[in-house]
Amino acid sequence: MKRQTLTHWLPPLLLFLIPLAIYASSLNNYFVAWDDNILVYNNPLVLHFSPYAVWAVFTSYDPELYIPLTFLSYQIEHLIFGLNATVFHTTNLLLHCGNVIMVYFLLQRWNITRSVAFVLALIFAIHPMNSEAVAWVSARKDTLSSFFFLATLLQWERYHTDLSKKKYWSAVVLFLLALLSKVSIALLPVVLLLVDWRDGRPIDRKTIQEKIPFFLLSGIFIVVALFGKTSNIAALSMMQTALMACKSIAFYILTFLFPFRISSIYQQSTPITILSPEFALPALSTLLLLALIIISLRSTRIIAFSTLFFLVMLLPAFANFTKAGGIYYAADRYIYMAQIGLLYLFGIGWMHLRMSAHARMTGLVTTAVLIVLLPTYAWASYSRSILWGDSETLFRDALAKNAKSAMIHFNLGVLEQDRGDFVEARVLYAKAREVRPDYSPAYNNEGLKPSNGLKKLLRSIRIISPQ
Repeated sequence: MKRQTLTHWLPPLLLFLIPLAIYASSLNNYFVAWDDNILVYNNPLVLHFSPYAVWAVFTSYDPELYIPLTFLSYQIEHLIFGLNATVFHTTNLLLHCGNVIMVYFLLQRWNITRSVAFVLALIFAIHPMNSEAVAWVSARKDTLSSFFFLATLLQWERYHTDLSKKKYWSAVVLFLLALLSKVSIALLPVVLLLVDWRDGRPIDRKTIQEKIPFFLLSGIFIVVALFGKTSNIAALSMMQTALMACKSIAFYILTFLFPFRISSIYQQSTPITILSPEFALPALSTLLLLALIIISLRSTRIIAFSTLFFLVMLLPAFANFTKAGGIYYAADRYIYMAQIGLLYLFGIGWMHLRMSAHARMTGLVTTAVLIVLLPTYAWASYSRSILWGDSETLFRDALAKNAKSAMIHFNLGVLEQDRGDFVEARVLYAKAREVRPDYSPAYNNEGLKPSNGLKKLLRSIRIISPQ
């Protein structure tokens, strides 16, 4: 009995402790002047806890997103611990650890064996693309909404075992909490239909009626979210949005498989046109992906389910290509939940190979790959997490990977100006204007007077964020 208990609880315990160890150094990070200033340490709704402040976060945007539960978590942390950055980072990390464990149990619910589910959840735990969601305080909205999203899916699976009304309505409540954290998980009702379809349940009137509370909540929050994102959605034409979506899909898949050049921003600095290979090739690959989905239906629904899960969870990000006057084709945290579709597909494929005639060879190759892959991912995640330790380190890394970003040159100029180095600041402002001649913030800041050191920078809102 004791051995069975150990076998049951040891994997989730390891899945909790491993990311905790890898990201432990990030707990020493401070806030960064990328949204943390707007959302946390410069936000009066967080710094002054009161009934009015609580009411205000439930009736306002961030300024674009509706994330009242995320704000409430910041308020509680500040009320108890003040602006202790370690506490804020610890909450993010604990949420990620909880998400890892729920991914492990969810994959088992989806008929992935325990050993394979453990490895897949471990990849989720230490994948470098997830370091942004863990190490950036302002990404709380992503880890928190994902926590309730996964809890909803697990509760939904439990509901289908005995059709308990209590489990049904608790799943609805969990979905509401997820939406209050961030609306990007609003397509969960579609995911529930995909799960029904994958499992062979008929998509009929009864099945759809069962999801009505979820669709109603989703519809309400999508409407609320659109009021905050109107300018972003209208910035690109439908053709440009479609081309950007194709590039985004290709980027996320390739970078998930080969996470080598990860950055805090991915700026689009060339014209968006189908005549460019930069967009023509992703558009073609997206069409081929859709064709693969259709062809695969002849033998299995697994490929279609996995791919559609990935695409459905990415879809909200396609309304968010334009930010702070720039165009960005990706952000690491947007794949945080979408990658579950890819992990599930890999898990099914791996299990299939383990039962094939070449199971022995498959096992040896898989073991060799994991021996190389897992430590590499762990080191990359550790390295990425400490880059979020302060604003300058983050900006320097972003500039090294986005040399044509006027925004990053400008932000570094602000850092230098607040240190009193006006020569270097003017060089950086000039570079921002060279990269983008119409970049007005660079012109404006040259006339600003010196500030009183780095502390004033941390209270400043002049840093521009694409997030």
